[in-house]
Amino acid sequence: MAAVGAAPGIGRSCPNTSSASCSRSSAGHDEPAAHIRWTAEAPPSPTRATPAASGSIRLRMFIPVRYRMEIVDRNRLSREDWARQALGGIARGGVDGVSVEGLARELGVTKGSFYWHFSDRPDLIGAALELWEQEATLDVIDQVNAVADVRDRLFRLFEISFGDLRDGPVDAALVAQAGDPLIGPVVERVNQTRLRFLEATYRELGLTRLRAARQARIAYSTYVGHFLVRRAVPGDEHLHGISPGYLRQLLQSIVP
Repeated sequence: MAAVGAAPGIGRSCPNTSSASCSRSSAGHDEPAAHIRWTAEAPPSPTRATPAASGSIRLRMFIPVRYRMEIVDRNRLSREDWARQALGGIARGGVDGVSVEGLARELGVTKGSFYWHFSDRPDLIGAALELWEQEATLDVIDQVNAVADVRDRLFRLFEISFGDLRDGPVDAALVAQAGDPLIGPVVERVNQTRLRFLEATYRELGLTRLRAARQARIAYSTYVGHFLVRRAVPGDEHLHGISPGYLRQLLQSIVP
């Protein structure tokens, strides 16, 4: 999606004061150099403004208010906030369903907040994929590796994975779009990391190399398929709000 210009009142002019000068921000927009100090000052009094100096009293009063609001939006949301919101959009409608305008509406901010953190939409998708890879793969592996007993480790891994209603739908959506040139390389890397971990764990359980490789793929296919079918059958009582009995039977099928 093509980048759009800054929000009105931001990056178009400096506050009308002799002490502030304009500079370029990291996002490429003109910003008052003393913007933090300006936000702490009260708007200029309309009784002291003149049309010749400011264009109009309304303009003198309007610009500082818009400027302060934009700084608050930008500081309140981090790059991770935007990336996490994008992952929610991916879970609901895939990568194609993620738009800057839609995320800004959901977060209750202007698009100026987005361009403070990202250059464009692909930059956002890349950040969302990095967050997904870290939290849904690397952090999970670190967590379950702390379990000493290998069988308990597998059970713990699948309990986390099948019970994850946040990242599970994201996994299914991304795997379904693995052919996309933007997300494909990250999805491939994540898939290989997960399969290697599963194979090593099944080998530690005592399976031969060939059986461990096959079992790893059976387990991973079951995991991804679970969330794909869950999306396709939204009213199924077994797939939504997983019961302990369902989970126990599912785990028995993938843990030898």
